[in-house]
Amino acid sequence: MPLLRRSRDVVIQGATSLGTFGTGVFNCLHPLFGKPAVRRAILRAMSQQDFMSAAAGAHPSLWHTGVGVFTPETPLATQAGIEALTARGDITRSREELCAAAMPGKPS
Repeated sequence: MPLLRRSRDVVIQGATSLGTFGTGVFNCLHPLFGKPAVRRAILRAMSQQDFMSAAAGAHPSLWHTGVGVFTPETPLATQAGIEALTARGDITRSREELCAAAMPGKPS
């Protein structure tokens, strides 16, 4: 995008105010991901910013974070519970919780 932005012959504009919406979904049919505690531990370790910059480029004007299940600026959009996706996680804590949830009774 930076190269295109510098070109006088190219106009860059959004196609829609809603943009493109991507999701990540756990396969809850897989035994490990069927456990809510495992999903919580993984979500705590993830970063929307890292995913979005990998998918859409490093420039923050190309993507948004703090987005939940529903598309922002639509009637169902809400910030309720968004902290589960936006809080910067503690990788050590997530690892401990993942081990405890995945293999109860086993040492971490």
